[in-house]
Amino acid sequence: MTTSLQFNTHDTPPVLRHSTAAQRRCAYLLMAGSVLLTLVLAPFADLKLPGFKAFFPSYQTSVILSYMVGGYLLGGQFKSTRLRSLSYLSAAAYFTAGTLILQLLAYPGAFLEQGQLLGGPQTLTWLWFFWHGAPAVGILFYAMSERSQPGARIPAGQSLHNTAAMACAVFVAVALWVTVFESSLPVMDLGGDYSRITRSGLAPALQLLLLLALVQVWRLKGLGAQLHVWLALALVALLCDNAITMLGGSRLSLGWYAGRMGALLSSFVVPLVYLQEVRLAHDPAPTQETALADR
Repeated sequence: MTTSLQFNTHDTPPVLRHSTAAQRRCAYLLMAGSVLLTLVLAPFADLKLPGFKAFFPSYQTSVILSYMVGGYLLGGQFKSTRLRSLSYLSAAAYFTAGTLILQLLAYPGAFLEQGQLLGGPQTLTWLWFFWHGAPAVGILFYAMSERSQPGARIPAGQSLHNTAAMACAVFVAVALWVTVFESSLPVMDLGGDYSRITRSGLAPALQLLLLLALVQVWRLKGLGAQLHVWLALALVALLCDNAITMLGGSRLSLGWYAGRMGALLSSFVVPLVYLQEVRLAHDPAPTQETALADR
């Protein structure tokens, strides 16, 4: 176990492998770029832009696929390593994908010329809240697990059933609440104006949750593992997404469009890391000199 933490070999997963100086620089540059772009766009966030009918379905489908691939890859990594903490990330990714599917079905005009296929006027904004919260909760559980029991493994005879069952139960409850019982939801969306979710304190609370998850990941040896670096980048991208979306205040604003791009970046991070693992698995192992030079 100790030896596997020392070198960037291809037979150890990103959660156990040290991050390199190049990886940290890349992540920090992307974080800084996201924050800088958010600050530049902030004064114009409420500017209304034309609607593009194909934009939201295309964007949403990309994010759904990204989270589904991420959940599958993290689940596969869990089966390989038996690391308990990875089960939380996998479950959160699948939960997020499911919530995004509901949001796509609830988007006005996505499938019907008039109205929406699922839910009511408040469904869309509340699903936005839940799907942005799910990655933060998953990463928070991951970080707490790694801090309390670093490298804890689930015995081979056990599986993801408990974690999966809990995620499914929460998903069903959320789905029923925002669709069947949509009329009981507090009003946060008035004809596309979702500014109430900011004034109510819900969106700022979501930002605090994301910040808490980011701090907990940072406390895991200061982003010493590769996976921690990219989880931190995903969280920063979501923080920027939420900030510019809240400043936009309504759908089809500049802030709303910019926020979708931040969410897209956040969703791509972890799947790309693990797809890179697939590519590296077919490359010759790096020499020790190459690994040391990269640090």
